Amino acid sequence: MGRRAGKTSGVGDVVVLAALLGLAGGVVVPTTYGEVNGVELPTSFIGGAVFDRIYTFKGIPYAAPPVGDLRWRPPQDPAGWTGVRDAAQFGARCPQVVEMPFPPGSPLYELSGPFRSNSSSEDCLFLNVYTPNVASTADLPVMVWLHGGGLAIGSADTYPAEIPTSLNNVVMVTINYRLGNLGFLPTRDAETDGNVALMDMAKALQWVQANIRNFGGDPDRVTIFGQSGGAWGVSLLVMSPETRGLYRRAISQSGVAGLGASRRGDTAKTENLAASLNCPMDSFDDMMSCLRSKPAHDLLELDAPVPIVGGSFLPDADDLWDIMYKKQVNEVDYLLGTMDGEFSYGLLAAVPQVTADGLDRTVFEEILPAQLNFIAAQFPDGNVDNIVQPVIDQYMNPDSDDPIYTRDRFIQLMTDYRFTATTVLMAQAVAAHDTARVYQYEFQHHTTSVSPERPPYAKADHGDDLFYMFGIPLLRDDTGASWKYSFTQEERDLSLDMMAYWVNFAANGDPSDFTGAARMRDLVTWPRYMTSSQSYLKLDVTSSADVKIRESNMKFWNEEVPRLMGKDVIAVGDDFVVSTTHGDVRGSEFLTSSVVGNALFDRVFTFKGIPYAAPPVGDLRWRPPQDPAGWTGVRDVTEFGARCPQVEYPLPHPIYGEVLGSGGIASSEDCLFLNVYTPNVSDTANLPVMVWIHGGAWYFGSSSTYPAEIPTSLNNVVMVTINYRLGNLGFLPTLDDDAPGNFGLLDAIKALEWVQSNIQNFGGDPDRVTIFGESAGGWSVSLLVMSPMATGLFHRAISQSGVAGVPVAQKGDITLTQNLALSLNCSTDSYDDMMSCLRGLPSEDFLTLMAWPVVIDGRFLLQSPWDLMNHKFINRVDYLLGTNNDEFGLLLSVDFPFIDADGMTRAEFETNLPIPLQTIADQYWGGSVNTILQPVIDQYLDPAMADDPIYLRDQFQQLLMDAFYAAPTVMMAKAESGMLAVAWEASSRVYQYELQHSASVFSFRPPYVGVDHGDDLFFLFGIPLLCDDKGSYWKYSFTQEERDLSLDMMAYWVNFATNGDPNDSTGAARMRNLVTWPRYMTSSQSYLKLAVTSSTDVKIRESNMKFWNEEVPRLMGKDINTGSGGIPETSCSIFVLAFTFVVSYLMA
Repeated sequence: MGRRAGKTSGVGDVVVLAALLGLAGGVVVPTTYGEVNGVELPTSFIGGAVFDRIYTFKGIPYAAPPVGDLRWRPPQDPAGWTGVRDAAQFGARCPQVVEMPFPPGSPLYELSGPFRSNSSSEDCLFLNVYTPNVASTADLPVMVWLHGGGLAIGSADTYPAEIPTSLNNVVMVTINYRLGNLGFLPTRDAETDGNVALMDMAKALQWVQANIRNFGGDPDRVTIFGQSGGAWGVSLLVMSPETRGLYRRAISQSGVAGLGASRRGDTAKTENLAASLNCPMDSFDDMMSCLRSKPAHDLLELDAPVPIVGGSFLPDADDLWDIMYKKQVNEVDYLLGTMDGEFSYGLLAAVPQVTADGLDRTVFEEILPAQLNFIAAQFPDGNVDNIVQPVIDQYMNPDSDDPIYTRDRFIQLMTDYRFTATTVLMAQAVAAHDTARVYQYEFQHHTTSVSPERPPYAKADHGDDLFYMFGIPLLRDDTGASWKYSFTQEERDLSLDMMAYWVNFAANGDPSDFTGAARMRDLVTWPRYMTSSQSYLKLDVTSSADVKIRESNMKFWNEEVPRLMGKDVIAVGDDFVVSTTHGDVRGSEFLTSSVVGNALFDRVFTFKGIPYAAPPVGDLRWRPPQDPAGWTGVRDVTEFGARCPQVEYPLPHPIYGEVLGSGGIASSEDCLFLNVYTPNVSDTANLPVMVWIHGGAWYFGSSSTYPAEIPTSLNNVVMVTINYRLGNLGFLPTLDDDAPGNFGLLDAIKALEWVQSNIQNFGGDPDRVTIFGESAGGWSVSLLVMSPMATGLFHRAISQSGVAGVPVAQKGDITLTQNLALSLNCSTDSYDDMMSCLRGLPSEDFLTLMAWPVVIDGRFLLQSPWDLMNHKFINRVDYLLGTNNDEFGLLLSVDFPFIDADGMTRAEFETNLPIPLQTIADQYWGGSVNTILQPVIDQYLDPAMADDPIYLRDQFQQLLMDAFYAAPTVMMAKAESGMLAVAWEASSRVYQYELQHSASVFSFRPPYVGVDHGDDLFFLFGIPLLCDDKGSYWKYSFTQEERDLSLDMMAYWVNFATNGDPNDSTGAARMRNLVTWPRYMTSSQSYLKLAVTSSTDVKIRESNMKFWNEEVPRLMGKDINTGSGGIPETSCSIFVLAFTFVVSYLMA
């Protein structure tokens, strides 16, 4: 390790730091561009230093000089070097119009002054590293400092990072970046758009990722932090998708980017500058060439730089306010705050009318419009005149002319609008991401000991925090025996406290967590900022916590002022805005803490009643769903949309109504709505998506029935529930070529198309969409798996208690439609006239109970469901499917009143059996009940038991369960698992289950009832985890084992949706000790017995399954394909079917 004497320079009262540099040695560290030789710095000049020496590396180039053609270009890699580069001195500052203005005698300036670069240059993209440990295994947290100065002035060399580094286990990095017009001039270059200063910051962070381990830092624990303009820079990096992964946490001190922004392509500022410098304006390229040839000082102006939105670095938005308001921010831990008197001294110098004698009320009103210039820049389409009087009304007592009162209110309003309000808006934006930990503060200590010239009315002024953050109170004098500055002991403790909070946050994401700290401090616990509580820390010599900082003022600036400036605004913290392809939607926050036991997220975001298709009314009745009309402004989606018209179905017990009832939602044909439930509205969250298709036999039910808030609060998943047309309005056959039926299923496809286009904005991953449903929703899921029109819209499927063993109709068979028309007095002589008549009738006329067929239309469905499953001609998707062990136990047996605790007679068995078997026969074109009646009896009845009423009842229910649920489920499992893998696509993963636990809350049922149809819904939607109204007890009397079963079932389902394997908990929000669920293979036919103590088995009721899936179809005239390779017995038939499939898909 080489050593080299450090250099010194003295200016006036050179602090002891300069003298000590003369005794310092060198240390060599490798970087990706070459080795650097830093300085070993003793720390005896710092009171309370934890380390007796630290290492500093200054002036390390992280990018090539941005000169010549590289001016206004993205930063490029620096040239490498051979040998060892000296890193004992700072590099040049970036060109700037004026020096950073520090008050005379400022200890911050005095300390750093002797070591600042003596010159500025465009060759200024340097950084400095300060570390207590250069071991590559030290893995210390890293804090990267972005200097202040309004993005127009300042430099990294101003800030003595040696002090906090000597007092804490942390590596600090300070960087230069291009300033003013050289850093933010708009261009038409697609690669930059003009945000080159922000790109410099990102480039420096890339350097940190590649090199900081060699300086003792942990690249996985990088925190960006900054003050004033540097804090703006931090917030802009948090808004940028280009910086994801370059840092983990962020700190903004006295500044969030509530400043003006330019849209991509708006180069008016550049053209004005070029004109003032006599550059040619005819060609943009010539103009830029001219500007690139000008000296840097000719390009500098003292005005606020303007970031560019909608380009390559910042999201597409109208302005920066929109980005924060719509929460288009990175999901990172964020600590941010302000001073309680940002405008009480330094920045107030720009308003000379304010004096120790106060401010005249008339003068206040005269100067106010000009002081609201930042509002004009934030909202360029608005008129500042619209807010002047509201600002006066918000802050001023109309009866007071007291100049002292007026001055203090002026200082408060300037502090609030320039600093605090945007800080709160950003806190709300980031806190909307559940995994992001947010902490807010207000610094409230007025430092008088080192600034006696300050007037007594000044509070904690803009920049005062820098003294404490950079440890100025801990500096010793030249002798090392006394303190250099006259801070009080309480202020020295405040400095140590502030550094501890900051470093704890950088290390662990929690300012109160001392894990890995070099020293312990007795700190007040800093509460996490949540959108609900809005807690913050009052940072002072005696700190304390509070909530909702100046709530009325914050709402005024963040809601009322934007509204007056032309923005569509909703209440911050209560509602959430997300963009969709048809317009912005405003959802709401569902707080879970007192509602859902064991919730992982304290809130989820719900968006209800989003239209995914136009109302299917008038001529659109019995038409394929069309795009909804778009809207301007923000659409309120805090309430469910209407249910689709339906027959009301009686529920057998109040608990069903409480949990699965309609909730009083009205019905209307304008019902094609969906609802989104998400724990995270970041478009980078990439959570798995589960789209729920409700049950109800296709004639009742709605998406609003299912409380998806509960599983969403317990799992890392986005859930979507959808409405679709029901009954005659959803499934009536027609003669229309584009959709001769199946409208309810086409609605489901339309909803899935909406999901593909929009779900990323709600935190979902469009490449991990799982459709799932129960009962008729399970039918729909299986039909979507069979449909070429649904290919690519989802990736996995779950059918609960339902696979499409449903009646079928051939295209063109409109017998049902004609019979309905005649019953409603519509003539059937002309098809067009008949349909016109039917479209003119009210929806109430179509509410009938019947079994609607799916139409083999050649587009949605190419063959009957049985044929498609038999020939394994279905979409290749992972599939989880199963049943409950007593589907006809109670809920579905209401149509059979003869079934009771006393059993049933043989006559009742044989008389009533043909009724349900007719539905089985309808699945086969031309099938007859008489063909299968006796074989069914022979399969299920033991002659020796044929007169036992209990046996007869149990077998009657078992055969219905098998025929309608278990057998189609097994057939679909075999079809999907039997598909051959192809070169470009892996074989499907299939998992089967049978739910075997009957919940204790169903004690009202007869004892012979097992796990009934619909019981799984209680567990899947987390009903056992619901708390009572007080939030202190469980709402329903499920056992603890049943609550665990609910968590297990949700975990299996979400694991499957996430990874295609219910056992794979990668990405899970919580781990569960689950029984391994074996994959269903055509050879083993394994399945899970899902219960409070789950187990596995194989070949569920094998004899019965073969009877329904092989013998019954053979009796109905079908050729059975019992192979496992997906190749039908007749190769010609599969060729014709495949050709039809491809042509139909391409024309869809």
